[in-house]
Amino acid sequence: MEGDNVASQSESMPWYSGPTLLEVLETVEIQRVVDAQPMRFPVQYVNRPNLDFRGYAGTLASGRVEVGQRVKVLPSGVESNVARIVTFDGDREEAFAGEAITLVLTDEIDISRGDLLLAADEALPAVQSASVDVVWMAEQPLSPGQSYDIKIAGKKTRARIDGIRYQVDINNLTQR
Repeated sequence: MEGDNVASQSESMPWYSGPTLLEVLETVEIQRVVDAQPMRFPVQYVNRPNLDFRGYAGTLASGRVEVGQRVKVLPSGVESNVARIVTFDGDREEAFAGEAITLVLTDEIDISRGDLLLAADEALPAVQSASVDVVWMAEQPLSPGQSYDIKIAGKKTRARIDGIRYQVDINNLTQR
């Protein structure tokens, strides 16, 4: 396997004239409105270049966040306020789902990669199961009943696959 038609058209497959895998993935429409969902910010990196700055970098997974907003850190449950929202283009007053940001809080809290920030008045229920969308690229098929190592918001854990509800045909994006 040489990665044919992943990022660019392959000369070794002249019979295929469809889009590359990357082109298909870039045009898939997400069926949810993530800005309207509750704020979820998984911490991907703790940025502490000196004693005067401690920021928590990541991509806002859903919702919106604004300066002054009260947030809660999970799993610790400790609360603080957003002091700054730092981006590549400078400070902002608010940020929306999908944006890469660094949050600076008013309090120094022990937060690490994989922790989750959410609005302080939001409850995040603990669950034993969840429905997820998975992009499976291994040669061996995904096997219901099998346990796999997974990573959620930077934290690793084990999960068992109970079943597969549907598969997406990558040629026409239909469910089967």
